[in-house]
Amino acid sequence: MRRMSEVMERRLGRGAFFGVWAALLAGQLAALANQATGPDGPGLQMPIVVAIVAVLQLLKLPITAWRLNDIGRPASDAVFFVLLPVANIIGLMRFMIEATPSEKAWEQRRRGWANQIGPLQAVAQALPLVAKSAAVGVPAVLVYGIVMAGVGDWVLDFAESMATMKPESRANIAQAFIVATVFLGLYTAVQFGKRAKATRLSWFPSIFLAPFALVAGSLSFFDAGMQNNLQLILLTFIYMAWQMVWMSIGGAALMVAVTLAAEKVRTGQSLDFGAVIAETGPRTLDVAGPHATRVQAVTVGMQVIIPGIFYMLQLAFADTIAVLKPESAALKESGQLTWGMRQRLFKLFLALTVATMLVHFLLVTAVDGTDQALAYFIDPRNMSFASFALGEILWAVYAWILQVALLLMFHDRVRYLEERRAERRAKRDAENPMRRESAPTLPGPA
Repeated sequence: MRRMSEVMERRLGRGAFFGVWAALLAGQLAALANQATGPDGPGLQMPIVVAIVAVLQLLKLPITAWRLNDIGRPASDAVFFVLLPVANIIGLMRFMIEATPSEKAWEQRRRGWANQIGPLQAVAQALPLVAKSAAVGVPAVLVYGIVMAGVGDWVLDFAESMATMKPESRANIAQAFIVATVFLGLYTAVQFGKRAKATRLSWFPSIFLAPFALVAGSLSFFDAGMQNNLQLILLTFIYMAWQMVWMSIGGAALMVAVTLAAEKVRTGQSLDFGAVIAETGPRTLDVAGPHATRVQAVTVGMQVIIPGIFYMLQLAFADTIAVLKPESAALKESGQLTWGMRQRLFKLFLALTVATMLVHFLLVTAVDGTDQALAYFIDPRNMSFASFALGEILWAVYAWILQVALLLMFHDRVRYLEERRAERRAKRDAENPMRRESAPTLPGPA
């Protein structure tokens, strides 16, 4: 209580927060206004302007963290509200509107998150586990990334050849994918009808439904008479289909390997590379069903953003549950566990994704140059195979770190919910002692 009172005595207040924030913004605008128009023109050169704006932006971190503490929110969220442009504006408006709560309200707000792991804390705790499980994780991400890039490069060449082949040949390929899509659709419908009894392994053929439908649809649409305008779209969709297949199968193997390795390190067990790899093989087919559902739902949903974010958060624990609790309904249980903590999960995904995108851009720039790095986001054929492969390996590392962080948040969430249930039971027992005394007891051993 003493520490809390001391903190509350150092409130920044809405007015002070806005005043400091406005002063720093004014400094940034002044630097931009005094930027030189040319190499020899009067004013500040671009590198100096960028440095000034960046330093002033970083100076917003302590005042934002202070204000977050004032209103009973995690101070670590200042990283998101300061370093991300959209969140920066949202944070400014929110903290200006939201009044500083009373001491009682402040304590209640903190109780809701203080004893749960936050997104940045999860990453900080995940990195040592990643390092200690590197004997399994490094080979896994290398194999995953190299296969993704190697086969993906061939897929892009194949897609480009399909764009220029005779329409009759392309129509035959499209027809084959349409037939396969119809068959897989019927199989998936039957599986859905008996989903209560269906095993995870029996869902494996359904993994190919969405990718095959994507290829069939893109080829059919391409032959609608607008080939000159749709070649890049055809390449993108066919490559996306390959990504969905490999992320569903190879990604499942990667998740099994890194989750098992990290869990052994977390629980203090010895990490045996051979044992983990031997277990990864048979478990991959079992985990591929829920993993593929998550991956494909997010991939397709991200084409219109909002559904992709929804599935990304709802199914965040699906891989962890599928690996650690083979008999559980991974998708359903993930939705139940993530309810009430999806804002924290969103911040975790956002932080790691933005950081990885920045590193990816710098990586491609270092290998191929700035022009190629910018062109890559329009057409992946613009980068060299070296950049292509390094980029896929980088995103595999991203998936590794993210999964270990989610593993920690999963265990923390289970612990938190168990403690809350215990508290509610204790409260009910305290309010109704007769209920506790009349509760039946099981006989002990003789």
